[in-house]
Amino acid sequence: MPTSIRSEVEEANKKAIGRVLEAQAVLVDMKPAIKAIPGYKSDLFTHAGPPIEWERMCYAQRKAITNLIMYEGFADTPEEADRAVRSGRVHVKPNHDYGNVSGMCGATSASMPVLVIRDEVHNNTATCWQQTDMTSFAQNYEIGRKEVEFVTNTLAPVLAAAIKLVKGINVKEILVKGLQMGDELHGLLDASRGVFLNQLLPYIVRTDFSKETLVQEAIQ
Repeated sequence: MPTSIRSEVEEANKKAIGRVLEAQAVLVDMKPAIKAIPGYKSDLFTHAGPPIEWERMCYAQRKAITNLIMYEGFADTPEEADRAVRSGRVHVKPNHDYGNVSGMCGATSASMPVLVIRDEVHNNTATCWQQTDMTSFAQNYEIGRKEVEFVTNTLAPVLAAAIKLVKGINVKEILVKGLQMGDELHGLLDASRGVFLNQLLPYIVRTDFSKETLVQEAIQ
């Protein structure tokens, strides 16, 4: 690599790393993608990774989108969902276009409640739909729908209420503590999860949700 290009790359990497280190990540809300993400529409389905043709998607990613097309009511079967994509009746685009994240080979749709993360340092907002077996790991629709319904109807409203009571949670601080306690922040998140729950639980019990709802959350 020519010296001039190498120096430009090194300088660009330095700036990128600097922005990451400077940035803050504060969890401020959790609400449906169509309400949280500018430009999101009811017939839009966004996926992890760069732009890719429907035919070239791996099985798990295409299955996640197919599941969500059915969940959102645009199809009753996988075959109908496939036709909806190919005909343009629904639109499939990368998360990158919307500042969103879907874990693994995951996908997001309009009604999925996303975590809203705010960076006041750079005046940015990003969102993330959490992993579920149906939307990240190609689980069958009939099996996975119950988990997504629980997240949408119970878990997300409780978390949103608690997050507002605590007035935001600094995610970066939680990740730093997790790393110091042995997490690698990919498959191993036990410490980070514990720190997060330790901060949030006192506020969860202060929400207006019934004990039955909160117990249901714990059982799930």
